[in-house]
Amino acid sequence: MDKKYEFINDFVNCVIPKHNERDFVYLDLHIKIEELQDFITKHKEHINKNNGFLSISINKAKKDPNKLYTNFSRKVEVSNEKIVTHKEQMPDRDGLPF
Repeated sequence: MDKKYEFINDFVNCVIPKHNERDFVYLDLHIKIEELQDFITKHKEHINKNNGFLSISINKAKKDPNKLYTNFSRKVEVSNEKIVTHKEQMPDRDGLPF
């Protein structure tokens, strides 16, 4: 039986990337230490499974490529159970509940 995986993303709001004016510096990272410690505590199990590493991606926004943000993605195993959609669960309801 094949295992299925999906990626779960979290924004890392405590790490803020910003472009730098100097040509030899690609970008600066501004880090809110207390929030980063909380983030590390929250994802401690993932960090321990990855030999103490936490990988954070620096992405650019689609609408404004000058805007940067940080993202944490992790791959989790998805169960093979069929996911029941709202329409399958309540077929007599269509649209808003009122």
